[in-house]
Amino acid sequence: MTTTIEPKAAVRRTSRLHALDGLRLVCALSVAGYHYSVSWRMDAVHPPEYHLPTASHGLIYGFLGVEVFFLISGFVIGMSAWGRTPRQFAVARAARLYPAYWACVILTAVVVTVRPVSTGVPVSGVPTVGQVAVNLTMLAEPFGFPLVDTVYWTLWAELRFYLMFALLVAWGLSCRRVAGFATVWLISGLVLPDWGDVVTMPQYAPYFVIGLALCLMRRYGPTPGSGR
Repeated sequence: MTTTIEPKAAVRRTSRLHALDGLRLVCALSVAGYHYSVSWRMDAVHPPEYHLPTASHGLIYGFLGVEVFFLISGFVIGMSAWGRTPRQFAVARAARLYPAYWACVILTAVVVTVRPVSTGVPVSGVPTVGQVAVNLTMLAEPFGFPLVDTVYWTLWAELRFYLMFALLVAWGLSCRRVAGFATVWLISGLVLPDWGDVVTMPQYAPYFVIGLALCLMRRYGPTPGSGR
């Protein structure tokens, strides 16, 4: 009796990684801690360290949670996109992001309309209906509209990564293609820095790429060239 062992490269791992959920929570709390203890002026006068002179020295590093979120995104998108069509990939991303995002945009718009805030927090006045509508598309930044809440700036970076990776999904995912995409993306950020705000994102691309690299290592193993 012969036993056939399926190659590691062909094994699709779909089990949820609960450690990532925990890491997301840690990152979210660290970013919130940074905002409330370092960045925002809740009384519109004093910086947060005026009220939290000790905690602010440690919580100032919470901004790094954003970079870790980008890294997690590279890993998760790489793992979840395998075996999906471009349409399935797009639907999965939209279903995950837009409902919660719409709720947050509308809630923020309602709150600042009822109680306008202009200093100390990441909002700038009362948004118009048109500005809210554009914000709901997640394309306010490229269209030149102010964000209802400036903390949403990370979503434009995420969306650009999704769009680029969707093209790779349409071409067909493989270890070599994903690795090639990651390599070209990194190099283009070095040689074409003026494109940084559009495609190459030299400030943030390395984090997405690290996530993709970890995805390939988990799927194919740590040895270079072990996947196709």
